[in-house]
Amino acid sequence: MKIAVPEHLLLGFTLEEKLRHAKMIGADGVEFAADGLTARVPQVAEALAKVGLQAAAVDAGFTRLVHPDYAERDRAIARLRQAMADSLDLGSGTVVFLSHFQTEPCLPDLSPYKSAVELEAEMLVKQLRATLTDLAYAMGAELVLLPVRQQKAHLVNRLGQAARIRAGTDDHPHLWVGADLDDVLHEEADPLEAAREYAPMLRYVRLNGVINHSGLLAALMERGYDGWLSLTDGEVDVVRRWLPTLEDAAP
Repeated sequence: MKIAVPEHLLLGFTLEEKLRHAKMIGADGVEFAADGLTARVPQVAEALAKVGLQAAAVDAGFTRLVHPDYAERDRAIARLRQAMADSLDLGSGTVVFLSHFQTEPCLPDLSPYKSAVELEAEMLVKQLRATLTDLAYAMGAELVLLPVRQQKAHLVNRLGQAARIRAGTDDHPHLWVGADLDDVLHEEADPLEAAREYAPMLRYVRLNGVINHSGLLAALMERGYDGWLSLTDGEVDVVRRWLPTLEDAAP
């Protein structure tokens, strides 16, 4: 399993100093935020090659793919398109994104026809099917939909919900699911079973504290997950010590 650290957690005044910090603590790669990345791509690519690290993913964060304003939706598509281009230029090709940008619905509740959540889920699927998944295929990139807890966004909070969005695109081979293990523990009725069930469609996992999540990691590894593990606490040395023991600890 390859370990990444988000750029903003790394120490140093310059980009190269931050990447050398990542190398020193044992990371295999770095996760970069999409905002402001395009202008930095040549510098980042050069520094990664010099230090000997990989770009793990580009984090596009919250999106406005679901929004009543067409211009906002169009800007969201353009932003993800640019994030994919930047990620490919950095040798990763993986873009992690969240489905929504607020904790309340932005579309009307049309019950008994359809609730706001049903309308928003349908719009998200349409946005992915109509443009983004085919664009990812044409570019050679991968999109990773990351569920988050309800306190962060009201749409797509559990792994199964992300899986249903992906199923709406006929399980497009360039659309996958991500997991933040803190949010998995918070939202799933049975976190271990959810980790086992959805491990085959996971392409990116975030972790904050390996000790609290060792059971979930073991369940993922039991089902063959061997992708990137992004550490939001930066404790690479701790995770390196734990990973070899997790297969034996699998529930």
